[in-house]
Formats: sequence, C-alpha cells, structure tokens
Amino acid sequence: MNLIARMFHLGFKNAYCKYLAAFTLVLFTLSSTKIKAHSVQIQYCISCNQVLRIWVEHWHGGANPSTTNMTIEVTVNGNTSSVTSSPGGGVEDVPFDSLPSCSSSITYATGCPGKENTYNDWVYYDFTGLPMNTPISVTIISGNTAFTVDGCDMFPFTFNVTIPGGNISSNLSDVYMCEGIPTESVVLALGDTWTNSNTAIGLAASGTGTIPSFIPVGAPGIMATIIVTNLCMNDTFDMLFNPTPLALFNATTPVCLGDSVSFTNNSSISAGNLNWEWDFGDGSIDSIQNHPTHLYTIDSTYNVVLIVTSDSGCTDTAMVSVVVYANPVANFSSDTACLGFASNLIDISTIVGAVNTWAWDFNGDSIVDDNSQNPMFIFPNSGQTAVNLAVIDSNGCVHDTTMNIIVSESPIAGFAYSNECEDTAVVFTDLSNNNGGVIDTWLWDFDNDGTVDNSTQGPNTNLYPSSGNYTVELFVKSILGCVDSTTLSVIVNPKPAAIFTGTNECLNTTTTFTNTSTIVLGSNTWQWDFGDVLGVSTMQNPTYTYLNAGIFNVVLTVISDSGCVDTTSFNVEVYESPTANFDTTDVCLNVAAQFTDQSTGNGGVINSWLWDFDNDGTVDNSTQGPNTNLYPSEGVYTIKLIVETVAGCLDTLIKTVTIYPMPVANFSFINACLGSPIVFSDLSNVTTGTISNWQWDFGNLNTSVLQNPSVNYASENIYNVRLIAINDKGCEDTLTKQIEVWPVPIASFGPDEVCLNEATQFTDSTIVSNAYTVNNIVQWAWDFDGNGTIDDVNQSPTYIYTIDGVYPAKLTVVSNNGCVHDTIINVTVNPLPQISFGPQHLLVVQMFV
Repeated sequence: MNLIARMFHLGFKNAYCKYLAAFTLVLFTLSSTKIKAHSVQIQYCISCNQVLRIWVEHWHGGANPSTTNMTIEVTVNGNTSSVTSSPGGGVEDVPFDSLPSCSSSITYATGCPGKENTYNDWVYYDFTGLPMNTPISVTIISGNTAFTVDGCDMFPFTFNVTIPGGNISSNLSDVYMCEGIPTESVVLALGDTWTNSNTAIGLAASGTGTIPSFIPVGAPGIMATIIVTNLCMNDTFDMLFNPTPLALFNATTPVCLGDSVSFTNNSSISAGNLNWEWDFGDGSIDSIQNHPTHLYTIDSTYNVVLIVTSDSGCTDTAMVSVVVYANPVANFSSDTACLGFASNLIDISTIVGAVNTWAWDFNGDSIVDDNSQNPMFIFPNSGQTAVNLAVIDSNGCVHDTTMNIIVSESPIAGFAYSNECEDTAVVFTDLSNNNGGVIDTWLWDFDNDGTVDNSTQGPNTNLYPSSGNYTVELFVKSILGCVDSTTLSVIVNPKPAAIFTGTNECLNTTTTFTNTSTIVLGSNTWQWDFGDVLGVSTMQNPTYTYLNAGIFNVVLTVISDSGCVDTTSFNVEVYESPTANFDTTDVCLNVAAQFTDQSTGNGGVINSWLWDFDNDGTVDNSTQGPNTNLYPSEGVYTIKLIVETVAGCLDTLIKTVTIYPMPVANFSFINACLGSPIVFSDLSNVTTGTISNWQWDFGNLNTSVLQNPSVNYASENIYNVRLIAINDKGCEDTLTKQIEVWPVPIASFGPDEVCLNEATQFTDSTIVSNAYTVNNIVQWAWDFDGNGTIDDVNQSPTYIYTIDGVYPAKLTVVSNNGCVHDTIINVTVNPLPQISFGPQHLLVVQMFV
C-alpha cells in the first residue's frame, strides 16, 4: 500500500489536507553554461587637451559597448570621485600601438599573462578637466557583463599618472644677463624639456623642468637660444650677455656741520650709457645729478652709496664713508668783578675733539686780547662790558660767543621788615645794593647787643621773647671786600588769646557760642565764621541757626587794637533729621507683604523704627526688619514708618500696599484610549481681574501655555496633570489631577490555514495591557470571509468554509474601557487533493512536521 493510501486508511485525511503545502514535487533537468572572463588588458594615454583615456582590451568584438559598465575611482589632491558608467566607445581589431585620439604614446598598465594584445578589441573611458602637473591616482574597481568583467583577478588595480603642463610660450621672454651676476631661474613645467644653443654662456646643453640660476661667463655681447618643448608644443627665447658697469666716486670729506659735501662721479662702462642713484645715508635720495652736493643736518659718519645702472639693466654699487664733524660750542663763565679788581674768566666750551685755539676779546674791538684758556682781566670801568670768546677745535671747526660782564662798585647795606605781634617771628629781607659787585657776607644783630645772630642773606626771621621796641643792625661785605652797615627800630605788639565754646544742636535749632577771649593790653574786636560759607558775625557772644546738618568748623578771629590777631576753631555738630523710607511690593492674598527699611540717618544713627502696618495708630513692629505682614483680605492698605536717630530726630513716611485676589485653578477632562487626544478644559476663575496665563504640565515631559490644550499621549499610563493658573497680577494657584490613558488591545487569532468543508475552531489570542489600569476584552466581532458582515460575536467560535481559496478573516475586539482594535489574517482554505501519476515524472513526497 502506498504512503497516501496508508494515510487514508489510517484516518489521516485531515492531517494530509493540512500539511499538503509542505510537500515538494521536484523534477530535475540538467544543462551546462560556458563561463568566459572578458577584460584582459589595461592601457592609457594622455591628450594635449588634458584628457586621460583608459583603454580596456576584451574578448567580445561586435557587441554593443552600452551593455556594460565599469566602476573607476579618480583621486586628486586627496579627493576621490567614483564613477560607474558605460564606456565612451570602442574599436575592433586595432593593435595597442595604433589606438586613436591620444597625444602621448600608449602606456601599458596591467594585463592577464599570455592574453595581452591577443584580441585587439577595445573599449575606452575618457576623463576630462584633470589638473596639470598634479599627481593623479586611478583605481579600476570592477567591471560587469560583456566587455569589462575581470579576466584574471586584475581588479581592483591602481596606477598613477600626471597630466603635462600647458602652453609654455605664454611664460617665456628673452633673458638679459649681466657679467658676474647670477641669473634668475626660468620656471618651466615638470614635463618640459629645453636645449641650449651656446653652452659657452655657462649653462648646460639641455635639461628638463625649470632652468636653474647660473653665473654667466664669456665676453659681453654673446648670446644663446633656448628651445623649450613638451608633449604638445614648443617655444624659444634668447639669453643675451651684457657688460656690467664700474661704480666709482669720491667725496670732499671730512667737513664741519653746516658745510656742504661735494661728490665726484667717476663711474664707467665699456659700452652703453649709465644712470645713477645716490643714497646719501641720511634718508636722502638723488637720481638726477652726476656730481651732486649735499648738506647734512646732523654730525655723524654716513655711508654714501652710488648705484649705477646700464641701459641694458646691469648694475654696480660703490660706497664711501663721509664724516661730518660737530662744531664746537664756545661758552665761558665769569665772576662779577669789583671796579679795580681782576676778574677770572673760565672756558666751559663744549667740543667733540680737542680745542686748539682760544681767542678772547675783552672790550669788543675785534682785537684778540688773550689766547690762554682761562685768563684774568682787570676791567677799567664799572658797568657792562661785552666779552667775546672764539674757539677752534682739532678738526678746524670754529664757533664763538659773546657775554656781558658786570663790573660792580662797593655795596650799600639795606633791609626791610614789618612790625609784628607777640609770638610771631619778624621777617627781615635783605635789600642791600651790590653796586655791580657780589655780596658774600651778611651779619645780622637782631637786638643790637654786639652779637651776630645770623650770617646768611635770608630772608631771616627772629622771634622776640615779648612785646616791646628792638634795634636791628645789618653788616654786608662784597666778594672783593667792600662793606657797609645800617640799623632800624622794630616794634613787637602784644597778642590776644582767642577762646570760645559752642553747643551741638539739631537742624533748625539755634546754636549758642560763648566767647572767653583775652588780651594783656588794649582792646579786641571779633570776627566769626560759622563754617557753612553763609554765616558770619562780629558780636562777642552770637547765636546761629544752621540751614543744613553737619559738622561745622567754627572759626573765631580776635583782632587787637594794634592789629595783632589770634584765631581758634571749634567744631559744632548740627544733626540731620533722618529720612524715613522703605520698600514694599504689592503681593497676592495669602502671601506676606515684605517691608524693607531703606531709611537713612543722613549722618546720624537710627536706633528706633516704629511700624504701623494698617495705619490704625497701633505700633505693630519696632525692629528695623525686613518685616512681613500677612493681610487678612484683598485690598489697599496704608503703612506708616516712624524712624528716630540717637540724637532724637524723627521722620515719618506713609505708603500703600495692594493685596491682590488669588485665582482658583480648576479644569476638566475625559480619559481616553491610547492614540486618542485628551482635551483639557480650563475652569479657573478669579474674583477680580482676569486669568492671563496657564501653565500645563501633562506628566509626560510635555507642557503648554494654551487655555484649553489637547494632548495625544504616546503610551498608556496614569498621568499627573498639573495646571498653574496665573492672573493679570501674577498671583497663581496650582491644581493637579490624575488622568488615565487606557491601552488599545492587540487583536490576534488563528489558524491561518484550514481544509474545505471542515469545521475550524478559531482561537482568540488577543492581548491587552494591565500595567497601569484594569483592562479586559468584552466584545468580539468575527468576519470570516471578508464581506463586511459580522459572522460571530463569541470569543473563540467555529466556522466552515464551503469553497476553497484565500479569505481575509477579520477580528475586531473592544476593551472594557471602549478601546477598539482589529486585525485581518489571510486564511487559506485548501481543497481536497487529486492525485495522478505519469510515466515521465518522479514524485517525491515529503512531510514537514
């Protein structure tokens, strides 16, 4: 009995129907395919228009190149671009050395051993716009299909290439060489080559790239032609050898400051003309004069440079040092001579080197009277005489100066003084006349007792022990020994003693002054300065009311009838009344209002604060604070603050504070299933004013400032939603409520494969979360054939399909909180099998359990 018959015989009909899809019928047909590898060689070449062409040799002639592509990477300066495309075209039966469209020769890159240059069928890839003279890396990654698939594991393959430089002719011009001067390098591209027609100039016969600097040799007038070539073009230029001039000059040096220096140009050249440029070493440049002169303003050594340039551009430089000496400065000093006595003249000239000659003219007649450095001379007449000194230094530089010399007669003693008061030193001022001489001795006898009390010119002072009359003598002597003396009478007057006291008072209270001043002999008058710029008095015992508070330095000046003065001062203090002040801020009901004292003592010290927070006459607080007061209801309240200083001065301030009403936060909502928005309705209110701000915290890190927001929660949970309601005065109230976001059930059922005409038990496997709330399924709706009609409302019903096929069976479930979900499963209804056998097939039956 075969397997299927045994299954029917054993009652396995239903099992056979269920697992029929797990059997496989396999019929094998064998064939073979020839596999060929295609790309066998890579070559490349470069065009003058900066095109890199890559040639790929392959096996398939006559095929369309657009049926294949290659992936190629090009890297320039570290930047890599990848291109995958079909080739640009191809040729057939063309040897590699005959490939078209390149300026350079073909370069072999890689190939399959033994297969290169065998088939001579090619496709090509062109890369344009590549930079010149820059290393470029090309990597062939892969190829596919007819032409380009790898023939022998060549790929990926990398080769490096450089595009030669461009138009050389735009860079070249003739080079003029100067004898003995190195030439500048001639910059050429890396791929350029050059040849030299005349190596006698000192340059090699040929080379590649930049022509280096060299020192030209040979006679002036010779030349060489340089030919430069590269891949695509050639150009020429000449190198011409010119004579170099000889720079030479001399100068009239050294010179003294103020004298011009003359320069003689002796430069020469064998052929051609010269231009010159003078640099005089002090910042001055001259390119016009051949034989210039120059006046230096500062003594120094200057390096003068002459640059001569031929009309062919060759130059030479010469330098000569020019010394400019500073002139001496004639100067001398002299004592003041007495008539008939020799005067000493002292040379104090300033020089850089040494002075060789002094020439003195003592009487202004332009005749030299003396050649010594420091002569002595007796002037014949008193008065002013002009003396001239001329000096010549070792460099021959000259300077002279003239000074007036005073010749004096004998001095005349004299002095001045003023009558002073007791306890005040008398000042004696010398008024002696030296008569053109010089007084060097002053002898003072302040009380005429024959004893010298002071020997300086002064002014001198002497404090006498008591009032009275005193005789004073002054004796003077000039430096030449001339003397004179004089006496005067000095009166010393008695001095009063200033004494007083004053009372310290508050502002706007009268201060009383008590004068107890005295004098030994005579009478006094009084001058009061009350220290506030405004107040003065001449009364003996005045009173005064100050307009401002502060400490005032009161000065009493007592003047005797002989004009002697004594002054004393006494500080009185006028206390400033304090300034009562405090800060407060309007607050919300149930928030204590704060009162911060800002009172100032204005120089005094406040030691008392009396607060009446509702201005009912009762002191509510007696500390400085800050103080707070919680008002029982909303409204406007009056606050009084009285402050007092240690001196007893008072000040009062009244202000108001407003107590704003509190809002009442409230809102409503309806719990919802996950995925459905929950709308929050604001129910907040306030007795006066308006609610102006709503701050929602939905418990899911999301917030809102809308009055009536809505939220779509991302997951089921129980959330604490908080609303802060803020009125137009900034008062706020907070309310928190819990909301429930119910989970949506996940409908699921089985089976998904049944047999025709068999009663099938469908099993509900729906799940619903109970992580945060109690949830269960309370409704089921089954549509077994997908026609939109409910076929059953039980949790796990049975159903019989009468026609085989695939049916979209749908289950819709509803939770106890009204959350709905549905799912559709394609149920395959398998027909009963019909089995037949044929002679050309092998039936292989497998069962998968």
